[in-house]
Amino acid sequence: MVGVRPGPVIVWFRRDLRLADNPALDWALDWALASARPILSVYIHDEALEDRPLGGASRWWLDKSLRALATSLEARGSRLVLRAGPAARVLKALADETGAGALAFNRLHDPGASQREQAVRAALPGLEVADFPASWLAEPGTVLTGSGGPYKVFTPFGRALRANLNLPLLSSPPDQIPSPGIWPSNERIDAWSLHPAKPDWSAGFADWTPGEDGARGRLIDFVDTGLGDYVRGRDAPGLKDGTSSISPHLRFGEIAPWRLAIAVQEAARRNPGFDTAADKFTGELAWRDFGAHLLFHFPTMPRANMRPEFDRMVWRDDPEGFDAWTKGETGFPIVDAGMRQLWTTG
Repeated sequence: MVGVRPGPVIVWFRRDLRLADNPALDWALDWALASARPILSVYIHDEALEDRPLGGASRWWLDKSLRALATSLEARGSRLVLRAGPAARVLKALADETGAGALAFNRLHDPGASQREQAVRAALPGLEVADFPASWLAEPGTVLTGSGGPYKVFTPFGRALRANLNLPLLSSPPDQIPSPGIWPSNERIDAWSLHPAKPDWSAGFADWTPGEDGARGRLIDFVDTGLGDYVRGRDAPGLKDGTSSISPHLRFGEIAPWRLAIAVQEAARRNPGFDTAADKFTGELAWRDFGAHLLFHFPTMPRANMRPEFDRMVWRDDPEGFDAWTKGETGFPIVDAGMRQLWTTG
């Protein structure tokens, strides 16, 4: 840290809206302790960071998750600074305003993410910058075939991932977070209009509890009441709690995937009858990793088929049929039930 500026260390939250198992925050806490500096936690509302704009349900979740994170930080003597705009520009302005000496963040791997992170580094030449993996069981690009190429089929990918699985140690949220004496200006989350209005169609979302505490609670409920029947329940659409229902918590980084894997493994050790279910659930986490690995190696996937032969498929242009599908009015009961559930619960 020789030569660093005297100000705080900035922790840039993105899709890692948690205090536990957060490598960037853990590093920042060590940095702050060693240098007797405060920590400045910031979230930047920059939809350019998303390769697709957030849908309405995701915006609703982000609103609640950010509020939950802010509450957790306040309970530890800190705050969540909210800013909007291009990340490099916002972080540069915040660093200049506070005299920040370091920046910590957890890496993303969407197409263009590395270029955006490089732009942030370039905008902050005087800061110590540290970035970490925090979203996957194995960071995209690290699970390769024997010849060093990417896997294109899940089964061998999942086998290779699990054969070399090295889960991080769990870390608890800090009791206190050192805070600056003077806080920078803060935007109002209400001004971002993340919650739907005119009309507010989110009444059916009441069963969800976004945020880190909600994620932990959902995990406990799943292990206690859902894991034992997971192998059958996950494939039975008529069961209300047949799946873990933890996907949105993972998407916003409210819980680390390795915490999930460790939790089901520990449940299986306590109850050998859960072995198959724990194995299946870990396999589903590996499927999630597989999607990220494919996107890392084939960044055009959001716009083009990975296999060119699929380009010859003929798509039906049917606006009325599409509208019926979105409303759950196709006449196919299982399709319509799924779409109506999606509309109601997000």
